[in-house]
Amino acid sequence: MTTIDIAARFPRTSLKEAWMRSQQSEKWVFPETICSSVTMIYGRSNVGKSYLVSSMLLSLMVDGREVLGGQPTNRTKVWRPAILWTDPGSDEEYAERIYPELPEEAEIGIFRAGRTTRADEWEALADYLVTEGLNFVVVDNLQGVTGDTNES
Repeated sequence: MTTIDIAARFPRTSLKEAWMRSQQSEKWVFPETICSSVTMIYGRSNVGKSYLVSSMLLSLMVDGREVLGGQPTNRTKVWRPAILWTDPGSDEEYAERIYPELPEEAEIGIFRAGRTTRADEWEALADYLVTEGLNFVVVDNLQGVTGDTNES
């Protein structure tokens, strides 16, 4: 039988601690649209998801640029986005939409993720992205990275 350190595996917090942290963090990247933790944009192929994401990334990187009639909640934050892509040609698709309008000094990290199903790979990738200061991560597309969740 494997021994599990319960305190390490299942960290406990109090409601007061969670509430205090919640008061110090911004809930939205784009007001009432894209939250600051996880937002999933889902739909059939070729309906404009990547176009919308490209517009959002440009709004984060270009002063005064709006998306869906709004701007990021925190206009003073230095955004360093990353795109994790899986489908053939996705990097070129994002480059065509973003690069021509991106300020010269701005950079968006773009990584071919491929199938990434092992927890240690996700942990290593997350550590790398945080270490590099990347603070807005797009996964395109989730099923391409994790595989079909119905097959599990």
